[in-house]
Amino acid sequence: MRIKQPCSDISFHYSSSPSRPTHSRNPHVINFRWPNLYPESFTWDPKSDHFVLGSLRQRLLTSVSDAGVVSALISDDSLPSNASFLGISLDPRLHRLLAVVHSPPFSGLVAYHLPTFRQLFLTPLNGFLPSDTVSNDVAVDYLGNAYVTDSANDVIFKVTEDGEATILSRSKAFKSHPVDSSVPYHNCGLNGIVFNPKGYLLVTQSNTGKLFKVDVDDGTARRVILNKDLTGADGIALRSEWCRRKSCISSRATIVGEGSV
Repeated sequence: MRIKQPCSDISFHYSSSPSRPTHSRNPHVINFRWPNLYPESFTWDPKSDHFVLGSLRQRLLTSVSDAGVVSALISDDSLPSNASFLGISLDPRLHRLLAVVHSPPFSGLVAYHLPTFRQLFLTPLNGFLPSDTVSNDVAVDYLGNAYVTDSANDVIFKVTEDGEATILSRSKAFKSHPVDSSVPYHNCGLNGIVFNPKGYLLVTQSNTGKLFKVDVDDGTARRVILNKDLTGADGIALRSEWCRRKSCISSRATIVGEGSV
């Protein structure tokens, strides 16, 4: 069996003026290679000065420097052999790396201590609902609570610092917009999620293109009015220079990977 070496590209867009949004004219592109990676998400680790990537094909978390140097961070043999890492998020206060684990029918959240990479907990998120859970993305607040989207059921889970999970929100607002069954992502509901320091979550919904504001205390949700739908919206992140006012939303994958075995 021959393994092809897929090349994955990460694109970073910098604004020349922090006072207003602009389109970057000189994107910085990092090219790197890793066999069969298929990255689904990434996060920036400022302390280690590298990006951390998940993988759709491996139970592996990798790091990528701005020079394109790649190394394996975590290869967790305690997870099922067919497990993959979807959304990932850094918890700087508690020095943890949080990652969504998907291994049908299992779906859950795992936490690792930084920099030892010791597993702190693995919390199952399936079993709360009669249908299968498809956990997708994760965000963390300043208290160490994690919030995980379920794309199959339009539900948001809350996982405490100690790994105890509950359903935060299954708001009717998530089911109040029509879904075009002809699009390839029609089964993908709530997806990208980010915590705003003002005490709420911003959550994208891929199959409707809607954006929701969700209260972290009671799970109340309302749609954010936009000038157009975010077609196929996926990841979402707050831009640090505008974190009190604006959010940066990606309607397509920032990381693109191609390859096969």
